[in-house]
Amino acid sequence: MGGQGFSGFGDVGEMMEDFLEGLGVKPHRRTYERGSDLEVALEISLEDAFRGAPKDLKIFTFVRCKECNGQGAASGSGLSPCSACDGRGEIRENQRTFFGTFSQVKTCTKCHGRGQVPKTACAVCKGSGRVSLDRAVHVDILQGVGNGQIIKMKGQGEAGEMGAPEGDLYVRVSVRPHSVFVRHGDDLAVKKELPVFDLLRGEKIEIPTINGGKLLVDIPPGFNLKELLRVRGEGMPHFGTHGRGDMLVDFSVKTPKKLSARAKKLLEELKEEE
Repeated sequence: MGGQGFSGFGDVGEMMEDFLEGLGVKPHRRTYERGSDLEVALEISLEDAFRGAPKDLKIFTFVRCKECNGQGAASGSGLSPCSACDGRGEIRENQRTFFGTFSQVKTCTKCHGRGQVPKTACAVCKGSGRVSLDRAVHVDILQGVGNGQIIKMKGQGEAGEMGAPEGDLYVRVSVRPHSVFVRHGDDLAVKKELPVFDLLRGEKIEIPTINGGKLLVDIPPGFNLKELLRVRGEGMPHFGTHGRGDMLVDFSVKTPKKLSARAKKLLEELKEEE
């Protein structure tokens, strides 16, 4: 075998970068990292989910330093080329092995890929371009939002390094259980105790509604009380569109503890009419 050694793939990559630079094409430089995405939990009532509601949150996170506008440099000092990487933002490391020399390009640890460093670091953020504090976030809860639904708020996450873009904020909505209604998708189920004499007299039945009002409904003739009575359009709003779900009424018949002789006689007469 000849005495010429194997130089490795790293040298080929280096020759390619030199060739591209000769054509005026600069190699890709790693920029400062975008801020991290954040997720927070927001608990709301069923009424909030029905009507929609504005909510204000406080999150503790990195925000852009106002003193230096995220640049990390003290006012008036500016930036200078990084001496560790000569302004390239990258450092090439060569490693010799039995098979030859391998080159590896790494992000400069001094300037973190920017190619520039503050001449004088900002006294507030110590040159990082961001600080940690509580930040107020306004969230608009839309009508019909579901339990577990996630709201994405672009650019409301953690501030990036040295002026890099912010991440996104994900708000996970949790709807508290209600004391009266049980939600099934966009339908609302409610239990209603029905006095037997109201049923016999055919009186309208008063049903509570999610908006705080009352609804008078008729029980259809021959209706099976073991089934759910569906009242159209009295449920939750359809999220992002028009219309509402239904109200599902679960009846339980309430009988009197004691019957007078007259009431018993009337019931016997009704039985004979069947």
